[in-house]
Amino acid sequence: PSEAEAASDGGPAEVTVALGPVGHVFRAGHRIRLEIAASNAPRFDVHPRVLAHHTVHHGGDHPSRLLLPSLPGG
Repeated sequence: PSEAEAASDGGPAEVTVALGPVGHVFRAGHRIRLEIAASNAPRFDVHPRVLAHHTVHHGGDHPSRLLLPSLPGG
């Protein structure tokens, strides 16, 4: 099933987000924040009549993770 179909029953689903080319150097001690949103503003207009609810499952049977690619020598 697609990611949308897998999540339609309200249960956990693995989601993969393909990012465009991005480059950033994170030095020791730096932190990043992951924000999850239902819109793609400002690329697309916000649709104020549709609500989206997101749940991030973590720990136990539903661990969460964020995998970032890295280049050697960074």
